[in-house]
Amino acid sequence: MTLKLPRLRVRSSRMLAIGAAFLVVVLSFPSGIASAHTSFVSSSPADGATFADPVEMITVEFSGVSEPADDGFTVLMSDGLLRTPTSFVTLDDKMFDLTFDPPLAGGDVGVRWSVRAPDSHPIAGAFSFSVAAPLVAVTDATEPVPPSAETSDAMVMPDGGAMTPGMSMEEFMAAQPA
Repeated sequence: MTLKLPRLRVRSSRMLAIGAAFLVVVLSFPSGIASAHTSFVSSSPADGATFADPVEMITVEFSGVSEPADDGFTVLMSDGLLRTPTSFVTLDDKMFDLTFDPPLAGGDVGVRWSVRAPDSHPIAGAFSFSVAAPLVAVTDATEPVPPSAETSDAMVMPDGGAMTPGMSMEEFMAAQPA
């Protein structure tokens, strides 16, 4: 009987090692799947910030690789003007620099964003800040662009912005992406 006892210990040790290795492999899968999702990290200007000078650039950062989805990045000015960035640049698909020409000014600015992670998981959110500098009048003498199917509920302005009739900042910030 003493000969069977060492074999049983060896067999038990092997089974324990195989079980531990299996457990390590199984527990490593959820972290790989979760890392495919992305989340909002920060913005500059930050939510609730106040600036004295007009804001030419907004930076939005995410935890993982993402791409604009649905409406992408949209801004509502306190005067009801709906603006999209003149351009946006990303070097790593995590941080987006949004440029506005003319710069953002004239009160509260609401920023709404919508992105998609590589696993196609969409996320959306919003933040706002204030700019104390007065709004600079657009001196472009071009005719307003007629509304398209995409902007049928809004009046398009010469600088590419659109007026959102009757939409408050609170409604804009709470709205889901189109």
